[in-house]
Amino acid sequence: MLVPLFGYAYEVDTHKEMSLRAARQSSLQNFLPSIGFKTLKDPVTNIDVTRSIENWIVQGAHDEDDTLSANFARYRNHFYDPQHGGQGYAFGKLTGEPSPDWGLEDARTFATQSYSLKDARQYYYDALTLTNGDNRQMWMARTFYTLGHLIHLIEDMAQPQHTRNDSHGGGPFGPPSLYEQYTDLDKVRGNLPFSDTNYNQNSLVIFDKVRSFWTTGDGRGLSEFSSYNFVSASTNFRGAFQNGGVIARSNERYPSPSPSPATPTYHDANGLFASIGKTPPEECAPPNNPCVMAFFSSEVKDNYRQTSKVNDRASTASIFDQDLQLHDKTVTYPNLDKCTDPNNTATCEQVQTGQIFSLNSFNFDEAHKHLIPRAVAYSAGLIDYFFRGKLEAEDVTFTDTGITLKVKNTIDPQKTPAWANEVLYAKTSNGSAASLAVAFDYQDSAGKTQYGVSNTVPVRATDTLAPGQVSSDAYDFTLTVPSEAKDVNYRLVFRGKLGQEEDAVAVGEVEPVSGFLVTPNYVPADGIPGPRAIFKQGGAWRLSDKEGLQAGNIDWKGWYINGKPTKVITWQGPKARYFPDQSGDPFTPNIFQNGELFSVAPNPVLGAALTKDTDGKEWLIAICKHFGTDVVYRRPNMKSDSPVLHHPITAKDGWQEIGRFPPDLGWNLEIPWFFNGSGTEAQTMRRITKYIFDSSGRIIGSQYGGLDRAKIEIADGSAKRVNLKNFSEITVTEICDQQIPTNDPCTDFHVHIENTISKANGSYIIAVDYKNDAEQLAVLSDTRARFLTFDQVDVKNSSCSIARRIRNEFNTASGQLELKIGSRSLVLDRFNNESIRTSNVIPEGSPSIATYTAAFTQERTELDYTDLRFELASSKKTLKSATTNGSFEGRSKGDSTVSFPVTVATQDDVIQEVKSDIENQKIFTQSNSNMITDIVTLGGATIPSCGPDRNQTITYVPDYREILKTTNGSWSVDSGLNLFVSQEYRDQAGIHYFNYLTGGHPKEILPGAATNATYYPIKVIK
Repeated sequence: MLVPLFGYAYEVDTHKEMSLRAARQSSLQNFLPSIGFKTLKDPVTNIDVTRSIENWIVQGAHDEDDTLSANFARYRNHFYDPQHGGQGYAFGKLTGEPSPDWGLEDARTFATQSYSLKDARQYYYDALTLTNGDNRQMWMARTFYTLGHLIHLIEDMAQPQHTRNDSHGGGPFGPPSLYEQYTDLDKVRGNLPFSDTNYNQNSLVIFDKVRSFWTTGDGRGLSEFSSYNFVSASTNFRGAFQNGGVIARSNERYPSPSPSPATPTYHDANGLFASIGKTPPEECAPPNNPCVMAFFSSEVKDNYRQTSKVNDRASTASIFDQDLQLHDKTVTYPNLDKCTDPNNTATCEQVQTGQIFSLNSFNFDEAHKHLIPRAVAYSAGLIDYFFRGKLEAEDVTFTDTGITLKVKNTIDPQKTPAWANEVLYAKTSNGSAASLAVAFDYQDSAGKTQYGVSNTVPVRATDTLAPGQVSSDAYDFTLTVPSEAKDVNYRLVFRGKLGQEEDAVAVGEVEPVSGFLVTPNYVPADGIPGPRAIFKQGGAWRLSDKEGLQAGNIDWKGWYINGKPTKVITWQGPKARYFPDQSGDPFTPNIFQNGELFSVAPNPVLGAALTKDTDGKEWLIAICKHFGTDVVYRRPNMKSDSPVLHHPITAKDGWQEIGRFPPDLGWNLEIPWFFNGSGTEAQTMRRITKYIFDSSGRIIGSQYGGLDRAKIEIADGSAKRVNLKNFSEITVTEICDQQIPTNDPCTDFHVHIENTISKANGSYIIAVDYKNDAEQLAVLSDTRARFLTFDQVDVKNSSCSIARRIRNEFNTASGQLELKIGSRSLVLDRFNNESIRTSNVIPEGSPSIATYTAAFTQERTELDYTDLRFELASSKKTLKSATTNGSFEGRSKGDSTVSFPVTVATQDDVIQEVKSDIENQKIFTQSNSNMITDIVTLGGATIPSCGPDRNQTITYVPDYREILKTTNGSWSVDSGLNLFVSQEYRDQAGIHYFNYLTGGHPKEILPGAATNATYYPIKVIK
């Protein structure tokens, strides 16, 4: 026999176990890191006793029924009867508040209630925003402690006595609850079905109104589930006698549930007793007839899941009582066989029987299957509801006084459709403005955690944000974080109306990731190796101690506001941005944002951006390379749940294909696609391979064929490609002019003059990009020209023989190959050469001294880095020049070619000049002059015969590879328009290392640098 114990609901140990399971089945495990708490101080005594967050929930659930404290009277407020207008507890003169009124305090407040949802909100807000660390600990502990109290009330709704006003608990509250005592037995509690496939396996209970966890009016609330589907000790089925046996009918006060069917199924009591290790009474033992237990069934309707099951053991009719002891009383039932009106049992004769209706362990075990998992699931759902308000800070930027950001409501209706209308309202129902604040914590120089909070700002009336929406403009928050602070964490806190909850709290981490991700070739002084983030805050550069940040070296900057981009996406691409790597294919499927892996595309990414459709929905766009074909994909703009887990080739992750474009003949897919600022179009250059065919059509060779320009336009969920080609090929025109006077051969004088002019003209695109939505081109312009003149004067004697020959050769070159980037230009190749030779030969065949003069200047510049968006370019220049005079012994024959040493001044492999609109200043100029001896060949070039057939015009396309010379190092520009350069260069003295950062020095930000410190690769985070 079970010994009655003094108690009030599910016994405390059962409540503790259910609450622990609910905490673990909720989303707290994923949410806790974002609020930064692990162990918390005792909220009642404020002594230094710490517990885990789960244990605070468990403790709160325990204390809601604590009979040894002032909480004694709380038990009366744990009842709610949905079958009678939602009334609370009523037993004689004892009454209580309806459970949801007591737990929520949404209609009125109670002087003795300190652990309601209303209280929990205030505790939570204080825990997030107070600047005293001990107080934060205390109020956060009280938040979870109060949630324990709340889910205790929910768990009681899964106990039918609490939803059918069936007073229990012992003493003044009536008989103890055998159901609760039985449930709390160690051997029973250890085997309770705390979960089932419908309720506790990735399928939480979700409502858009907190009172719905109790009641919805359509049967989905937990009180409705237990009240309408289960009987209790004092509200059990009623009995009647018919055809010699007991049948069941509904309780008069609680018509639901009804027995279905009214007739029972019969079971051998001896076997049932044996199944639970209990000895049947002697009256049931052989040779006597076995005792029989009649189990009545009822339908269990689950309106939340829209399912229905049968409870085969809803109630029992037998000679045994609730303790499975022989019942020693005679029970009178209406005899339906002898009724004037079968619908009115008062008109029936009465019959006496020893069978009674009772609820015993067999009934409880069956009820557990339905009630216990729902108690846990609804409790977990309430925890999730409390923490459902999730924010995200977008476009976060440090300012001189604090931080500025946009607010995004990140509740995800795709995961929780019931929360599609969980709007962050700018005002509450009474017209009060919602508020925002940024709370932060950090480690000071002594390693102690310090706390701070910004000013509170009201939410603008225009910023009522549905899930997924972002505030129209940024909010400014004033806060001060010491320069020596480490491990700084920021949280954005909202307080106001969320969905149907008037005074909700929503929170989200603020990740002010910006600046650059660099990889020093040494371990900085703080001992943290690998990639490091540096960012600008309060006008000064700082080093982040965050590890594991990721970014790509090619970036898209978009969604410009006031001339500056607010969105940045990066991916992996060529070292020189617009020009392919010679070492291999650098592209991967990974897309990065805000310092982390944002998504994995189905194939290697050639370009990515964010865009909005006509309905304002945000999309992530990626142009991928798939077996030589450009494929355009899109997916909703949200971070993948676990992008690292996706295989690069098979990852779908919500991607939709919106365009597929095979390449034109000879196209090489090795240059990135670059999007405009709004993400609606992208352009690229495509290197063309020209194939050489034999007469049978077989490819027998190939050659460089220039560059094509292509564009992809995106609109209405589809993409189309246009081939824009390139400018016309550059022309080179040769003009030959031959002048031979028609003088008589025997006159004193004969002149022969030949001229050849070769001049280039035209422009050619070698790279394309966008600055916001404006197209940016890199254009090569060729104006180089060469002039060659051969002048021979023969002075003859009277016999028409040459008496004196004077030969002069003039060889000059001028013009330049120029790269134009926006309003700026960079000279890549400039000639200023002049060669003059004079030969005096008298007489023919005799030695003679010839004098000469020569001037030589050649500048050769090779492109190292460029970023068309900022009109930024760097180059290395090779300069060679010489001027010389002299003489040599020549002869009238065989003197057409001569080589001799000259002294040449050189500046070799020099970073010449970098200018940009970023700072509109020269970034770096370096010059080394060394005198070296070189061998230069002057004059003597044989001039071919210059007839009419020599005049011609030819065309060519520049090969960008001839002007490109990338070196070890990299460049990047962040959204604050700061430039970071880390690069090696060589000159006659050896290898040098150049590191530049706008407004700072890398070696100062990352101390401990060696002489040869480098910081590449440099990747922009934002």
